[in-house]
Amino acid sequence: MKRCGKFLLGGLIGAALGILFAPKSGAETRAFIKEKAQAYMDNADVMTDNVRDKAVELYSTASDYAGDATVQLKEKIDVARGKLSDTVSAAKGETSAPPVAPDAPAASAPADTTPKT
Repeated sequence: MKRCGKFLLGGLIGAALGILFAPKSGAETRAFIKEKAQAYMDNADVMTDNVRDKAVELYSTASDYAGDATVQLKEKIDVARGKLSDTVSAAKGETSAPPVAPDAPAASAPADTTPKT
């Protein structure tokens, strides 16, 4: 980037020297310089407005994206917090499932399906 800046600076200096040593009268040269400077200032104002508009648009887009991501993250945290709470309750023996009736038949052991040799 430094090389590009030096190159542009050299170009501007060369252009300025070319204008100053051009075969025009002093009044014509000053008028020409004044017109070019005004054109550059107008162009800079337009470019500044464009950059400002783009920056505002980018900020708005980023802000909306961040807000959406925050909402999604909060939802995921709430879901994970619920699962963790359920897991902790189950580990403590505090299940939320209805208790089994005392007269219900006990579950039988699974049948042995291994082949006999």
